This record gives sequence, C-alpha cells and structure tokens, in this order.
Amino acid sequence: MWVYAKLAAETHLEYRFNSFVDWCLSPLISTAVEMAMWWTMFQAMGVSTLGGFSRESYLSYVTWAVFFARISANWMYEFRMLQEVESGSINSILVRPLRFYEYYLGQFLGYKLMTMVFSLLLPAGLALLMGGTTDFWRLPGAIFLLMIYLVFTYTLTFCIVTLAFRLTKVGSFTVTKNFFVWLASGELFPLDLLSPSMKMLSSYLPFASACYIPVGYLTHRLEFADLLKACWVTVAWTGVLGLFGLFFWRRGLRIYSGTGA
Repeated sequence: MWVYAKLAAETHLEYRFNSFVDWCLSPLISTAVEMAMWWTMFQAMGVSTLGGFSRESYLSYVTWAVFFARISANWMYEFRMLQEVESGSINSILVRPLRFYEYYLGQFLGYKLMTMVFSLLLPAGLALLMGGTTDFWRLPGAIFLLMIYLVFTYTLTFCIVTLAFRLTKVGSFTVTKNFFVWLASGELFPLDLLSPSMKMLSSYLPFASACYIPVGYLTHRLEFADLLKACWVTVAWTGVLGLFGLFFWRRGLRIYSGTGA
C-alpha cells in the first residue's frame, strides 16, 4: 500500500504547476467567490444571523469548506478506474500479484494525503488572519473524519466500477453521483439551512462527512457527539459498500473477457 501511495505522490509532483493550481489556486478562487456571495447575501437581507448563525460563522465555514470538499473529491481516480475496465487495460493488473482495490486505494490515499498537507495551509492562514469561529484544537478530529470518508468515497467508486463489467458506459453514474455529493456534502451551503427532516436524514448518510460535519465541528457549528456519530455512520456505510463491491467484483470477473492492453 505504501508503494502505491509513493507512486501517486511522485506522479503528481512531476507536474508541480498543475498540482499548485489543483491544490491551492482553484479552491482559493472558489473560496473568494463563495465568501463574496455570503457577504453580499447578509448585506442585501439586512440581517445579523441566518439559520441561527452569524455572518462571521458563515465566512469561517466557507473558508474551510471548499478545501475540505476539494480533498474529499474523487472524480479523477473514478474515471481512471472506469477506463481500466472499459478499455481492457485492467488485464495488466489482473495478471500481477496485486489487487485492483488496494492498488488504486493506495494511490488515492497517497495523493489525498499530499493534497491535504498543502491545501489546508491556506484556509488555516486565512482563519488566523480573519479570526472568526475556527477552533484549531478541533482540526485533528475533523481530519480524522475526513480520512474515514476518503475510504468510503473510494469504496463507493469501486462499486460503480464493477458495473462496467456488465454495462458499456457507466460514466453517467459517476457524474450523477458527484452532483448529488456536491449537494449533500454541505459544500454548496451548510446543511443547517435544510428542513429538520432533511437534516435528520442527512445525519444517517455518509456524504455530510465530506464537508459539513468536519467543517461544522471545526467552526463550532457541531459538537464532538455529532463528529463521533458521523464516524460510525461512515464506517458502517463503508462496510456495507465493501461487501457489495466484493460481490459484484467477483461476479464481474466471471463474465469478463479482456481484449484491450
């Protein structure tokens, strides 16, 4: 696993400017746009609180949310894994003494750990300059939940990849899933603004662990009990999806006949 993680790090560091844009510049621009949006919204509405939280609370949330959401995103490895199956190049992995799941999981986690180290420096610096509601003592707990979510989102991707053994193109599943996660994770807006029933439903789904719960915990919107519940919910969903993925992977290999590279 460590070898695969090292391979991912070396591959992405080969193109340093592209990595800088991906890790820092792109989320920084998105953060500036969202901060301007929330600032303008409070000004236009003429209120001091929204959903029970102040403008400073929303700005603190946005400062971290875009970066957490960028770290938890998995679209790049999703399409790479799907292409392996659809093109037949998965043959080069199947004939070697390594497993497809562990091979890409190691690379995915290695890349995300490296992204985390560099990406979180910017929101940390912004939070120190702006003040707000950020509690840096809570950062380890937020990162711990994010790491659990990374394993979950990768496992979900693995389940989608297994569909490629039976269907010709499954890229649309990935796009649909990513759009749903974008809404359900809390990147677009804090889930506090949902209705009570929708918010309760989201607490039993793992997607809020990508952004809303770790960032909410970090910015004092949520407490440790909420973080702990999210950890257990995400672990449980990961286990269920892991069993489904293993089942469909084995069934897929029985009908698979690779003719590609």
